[in-house]
Amino acid sequence: MANPTVMVEPFAKDFLGGDMVLGTEIEVNTKTKKATGFVKKPGVLVGKLKRLAVLKEFGDEAPDLGIGDRSSDPDYMSLCKNLDHIFGVEPLKITSPSTDFEVSLMLRVLEGCCLLRPDSAVLAHQHKAIQVLMNILPTRGVIEQGACLDALIAFMLDSSANQMDFEAFHGIEEVVGLIRDKQIDENLRF
Repeated sequence: MANPTVMVEPFAKDFLGGDMVLGTEIEVNTKTKKATGFVKKPGVLVGKLKRLAVLKEFGDEAPDLGIGDRSSDPDYMSLCKNLDHIFGVEPLKITSPSTDFEVSLMLRVLEGCCLLRPDSAVLAHQHKAIQVLMNILPTRGVIEQGACLDALIAFMLDSSANQMDFEAFHGIEEVVGLIRDKQIDENLRF
C-alpha cells in the first residue's frame, strides 16, 4: 500500500479486523525517534513494488484480502484468495464509542484529505461535514476540539459552500465561545 504503515495499520487492524498491513515504511531518526520525511527501501509501495511486497511476505500462501484504489492494484490483488469477496466483506460492528484519540485521528485524516485533494471539500459539503463538526466541537475534549478546528479550516479553504455552511451554523460565535470559556485548555485558546 502506498500509504505509510504507521498511519494505516491502527485503522486496518482495529476497525477492519486485519492481521497484517503492508505499507510504505517511514524512516525514523534513531536518536530523536521522529520521522525524517524519507521512506525506507524499497520505497513507496505502488505497482510492481506492491506486488513484490505481497510475494515477499506471503510467498506461496496467498493473503485473504487485498484492498486497493489505484489502476495498478489489480496486479497485486490477483495474488489474494477469494477475489469475489473483496467487496463482500461484512463491516466490523463497533460496539463501544470512539475514543478521543480515534475521533482526533479521523478528523486529522479528513483534514489531510481536504488539504491534499480540493474535491474532498466538495464531498464534505455534500455530506454536511460542517454541521457534523459544529456538533462535535462543543461536546468533545480538547484533543478533538483542536483537530475539529483544524478540520474546519481545511474544509473551508477555497470552498465558499463550506464557508456559507459555517456561517449558517454560527461557527464564528461557537469558536469565540470556546476561546472565551475560562475552563477551556490554554493550548486550544492560543
